[in-house]
Amino acid sequence: MMGTTPSPPLRKRISDWLVITRFPLVPISTVYALIASLAVTRSLPVIIEWFVFALLFHVLAFTDNNACDWMVDIRNANKAEFPIGKSVSVKDVYRFEAIMSTVFIAYSVYLRVDPFILGTMVGFGLLYNRTSKSSLVSVPAVMLSYSPLPLAVYSGITHHYSIPIIMLVVYAMLYLLHNTHFMGSLKDLKYDDWNLMKLLGGRVEGDRIEAPTFVRLIPTIIKASSIIPLYFMYHYIPALVFFIIPIVASYYTFMMKTYNQRKMAIGFYFMSIPSTYAIVMAFIPVIGIINFIIIALFIPLWRFSFNYFITGFPANTEN
Repeated sequence: MMGTTPSPPLRKRISDWLVITRFPLVPISTVYALIASLAVTRSLPVIIEWFVFALLFHVLAFTDNNACDWMVDIRNANKAEFPIGKSVSVKDVYRFEAIMSTVFIAYSVYLRVDPFILGTMVGFGLLYNRTSKSSLVSVPAVMLSYSPLPLAVYSGITHHYSIPIIMLVVYAMLYLLHNTHFMGSLKDLKYDDWNLMKLLGGRVEGDRIEAPTFVRLIPTIIKASSIIPLYFMYHYIPALVFFIIPIVASYYTFMMKTYNQRKMAIGFYFMSIPSTYAIVMAFIPVIGIINFIIIALFIPLWRFSFNYFITGFPANTEN
């Protein structure tokens, strides 16, 4: 019909929504639910139920985050291909978010998720997505937005808590503060008008990163402090040794002198993936080596499969 804009190919439309929902990153989020459920049961239906809960929360949280940030992202040269406001209308994103909110709430009621834990996750998630990343309020908001997930799963199955699961929550809080807040601020330091790194004195002059040494060291100190909850999960020493990788990656990434997004993406990878493997390793005494291997294979297979579908190459989709 004359005057109409042809619809993009089906693969492109699906890819846009996979990017908006950060679908390739699902394993990094849902692994906390998998660990918490495997710590108390080997019932596949129960494990799948709580995996779906974590999956729905991931999709909703990242969709809401992108819906809140799209006006800033559209000015970011690093996110030139991001679909919101371009190939996907903002109205469609809000409509999708409304549908997913209804589905998530209904599913949470079905699972009888602890209302206090659920309210904490949703409330602080909404607060973080609507708060300036340079605001001090954003620090507890990001730390409490996703970290209660393993507690929701574990208590939903057993109706009580345990020290290792509480340590897993603490670990998740530090992970979110480091990888989401500090790494996100560093990655967008050149494009954001204001964020946490800029609040602490960081800036980009040309292609050179200018930041006080103590500011560069703060994220690595936070990452290194994660060894404490990691140890008190099940005192599994191999997990502590393996955790050296993300600590070193954090140090070298935040000490970079030149603003280089490719090197940052590599640093992000060596911070996030080994950090995730470390907690799965820490729970080997409870979940067993076979389940560790299954999860260890699940993480890269999921990421690379969906990244390949989106880009034709296992590229970075953290933007």
